[in-house]
This record gives sequence, C-alpha cells and structure tokens, in this order.
Amino acid sequence: MATGFENVADRMASGSTSSEKPIVVGIYGISGSGKSYLLKQLRQKLEEPRFLFYEGSEVIDSLTPGGLDAFKKLNDEEKNRWRQLAIDTIRQEAAETGRMAIVAGHFMFCSAGEEFGQPVYTKNDLETFTYILYLDASAQLIAQCRLDNKERDRPSLSTNHLHKW
Repeated sequence: MATGFENVADRMASGSTSSEKPIVVGIYGISGSGKSYLLKQLRQKLEEPRFLFYEGSEVIDSLTPGGLDAFKKLNDEEKNRWRQLAIDTIRQEAAETGRMAIVAGHFMFCSAGEEFGQPVYTKNDLETFTYILYLDASAQLIAQCRLDNKERDRPSLSTNHLHKW
C-alpha cells in the first residue's frame, strides 16, 4: 500500500493532468520566519520545469488593480476576494501545467497591541493546498530576522508578542 508521500512522488513523476487536483504546497509562518528564504532555497534546489513557485503577495500584487498598495486600502471583504482569486489562479496554473506549486503566504497577521492575530487565509486556500507547512521558528530568531531584513518594511514587535503570535 502506498503512503501519501509515495502517491505524491508517483504523481510528480508521471505528471498531473488537469482533471486531477493539482499538488499545491502552502508555506505559512509568522512574518520574518523564513517563508521567502525557504521558497528561494527550494527554487535553487528543485527542477524548475516540474515546479511552480509563488510569493502569495506577489500574485495578489499582479492581480489587484493598483497593486499591493491599492490592495492594502481595501476593506476586508474585498481583500478576501482578491486573496481567493490569487489562490484560484495558482491552482489553475498548476492544474493546466501538471506542475507542483509551492506558495509562500500568510495564515494571519498580527500587529503590535493585538493579543490575537487576524486570520487572512481563505476557504479557497484550504480547498487548494494539498499540504501546508507552518514554519515554527523561535520568537527570538524571528525578531532578529525582522530587524536584519532591510528589504521589508515590518513593524517592530517584541519577542514576547511574537511568542504569543
């Protein structure tokens, strides 16, 4: 009897058809936990013709009129609509090409002063992802990575706050 991972390997080797549910792997984690870094490493290690790689925010940016800046100004209902369109677009491309998609994205956001974060995943995410990996880095490491990364504009959050998140 084949395990789930053997089935994935078999489907990858033979190529998925558009009638099958495509293999889509979601990478979630706190902002600064290494999602983009892991995606970059996977791009370098895996055969490009067999895989599709996505930064979820880049897909939203490409689909939303006015890009990510305009998206951030939308109400929650409209943001949810564009998030759903983004994951549907990824799923469709994976199905049409027979390639495995790997997506780095956000499960939730948490701002300073919020005890609990705001979920931003959609029903379509849960229906699309074959597997979800949640990066569980320490709050200390995440705090340091957030400070060190000058390419991204992230608000400063305490280690204690990140640990609760």
